[in-house]
Amino acid sequence: NDLTGFVAKNEMEKWPVIGWWMPHVYCLFLDRTDKRKGIKTILDGINNIKNGASMVIYPEGTRSKKEGSLLLFHQGSFKLATKNRTTIIPVAMNNSGAAFENVIPHMKKSVISVEFMEPVELKDMSNEEISALPGKIREMIYERVIANGKEIGSLPPDFERPEDPKDFGNSKAVI
Repeated sequence: NDLTGFVAKNEMEKWPVIGWWMPHVYCLFLDRTDKRKGIKTILDGINNIKNGASMVIYPEGTRSKKEGSLLLFHQGSFKLATKNRTTIIPVAMNNSGAAFENVIPHMKKSVISVEFMEPVELKDMSNEEISALPGKIREMIYERVIANGKEIGSLPPDFERPEDPKDFGNSKAVI
């Protein structure tokens, strides 16, 4: 499939060039403060998938600021795939903050790791397996984030996974 769109925070809609370009390539802007608009964005993403586009969504809702950490996944981030019973391709990214965010307004030459993991096919999954999917995918990604971080040197060899946040049971996160 050659068509790929992203779900991005609605603040990016105001960015020069990006705000104009993204809607023309199956990208959607998510208003995280308005539930009704958020649901419409998810429905638009589901339609994009039905029309042959792949959609990229960041299940944390924002990027982790600390290398080797992974925020809780939001339930709604999996709706694009679960409503269509389509395939999810988990992606583990490391050290992206070193190139840009940690050195704003400049960019810095950095080693970044992006691993596209084995696809997870949803079409034959039971409802129980679908419910457990966010936690399963988070664990798969977290394992690779730590391994890849050690491999590229963005994490020390003796790095240990930090304890997960205490509010795992809150309704906005799924594990």
